[in-house]
Amino acid sequence: PQARIVEALLRTTFEESSAADAIPDPRLRRALAVHRGTVRHALIEALREAFPAVRAAVGEEYFRALAAEFVARHPPRSPVLQEY
Repeated sequence: PQARIVEALLRTTFEESSAADAIPDPRLRRALAVHRGTVRHALIEALREAFPAVRAAVGEEYFRALAAEFVARHPPRSPVLQEY
């Protein structure tokens, strides 16, 4: 179950995750969506701060899209945000 929650937090949309069927309560689904947004934002911001030259080279909008894709494909291996 924990792996499914992590997957749900990192997918582009909650419906893409295998946890979508496991949470039938719409209130819990909304709460997870809020948490997912917070987690994804923090990870994207960590990448944004870690790669300022790349961000400058490709532009803010493209960098954010690229970072979002990276987050979905390469989840953090540690709970320590600085290590991401």
